[in-house]
Amino acid sequence: MLDQFHVPEDVAVFVDPEAMRSTVVDIFTALGMSGEHAQQSADVLAWC
Repeated sequence: MLDQFHVPEDVAVFVDPEAMRSTVVDIFTALGMSGEHAQQSADVLAWC
């Protein structure tokens, strides 16, 4: 990883990947995206 993107562990925020994915799906569907497309897009954005 490039040093400019390194986040020190003492200030890093860790989020459960499934909770993040679910939130992204909820946001996309609330904005009118189909459920299937919202899930696919969330999978791409929240790839872990």
